[in-house]
Amino acid sequence: SNNAWSMGPMINASKGLIHHDAVGLDNNLVLVIGGFHDFTPTDKTFFLDLNKKEVTEGPVLMKPRYAHSATVFNMMGAKYVAVAGGFIDYAITDYVEVLKYCGEGGVILDGGDFRQLSPMKVKRFDFGLGVLGKSLAAFGGEPTIIS
Repeated sequence: SNNAWSMGPMINASKGLIHHDAVGLDNNLVLVIGGFHDFTPTDKTFFLDLNKKEVTEGPVLMKPRYAHSATVFNMMGAKYVAVAGGFIDYAITDYVEVLKYCGEGGVILDGGDFRQLSPMKVKRFDFGLGVLGKSLAAFGGEPTIIS
């Protein structure tokens, strides 16, 4: 807490991982999602425990992707991670999937599965994803369009 950056745990299984996204979860957990690894898109996710400085594999995405965006949201008392857009099969996509990561029983590190949601209205990559009111909202990104 000295306002300085510090090193977190290393993800040895994914040295060289690029074009991924990450979201902060509860209890000092970070979920690293997808990306481009070893010259190919990946469907892997990793939980980083910042207190224990440990890395564990998370549930796999439904489809390998990179240059996507992710956000955390609450719905009906449970917490979810949404992953949207980016590239799937080297083509820009509107594909959206979600992971329920926290319910009444706490954080789900095993056994949780990503599930498909309705696609975005516009295919895009390298954009911001957030919650606006009760809806997921995509902001900016490429291709440059009015959206």
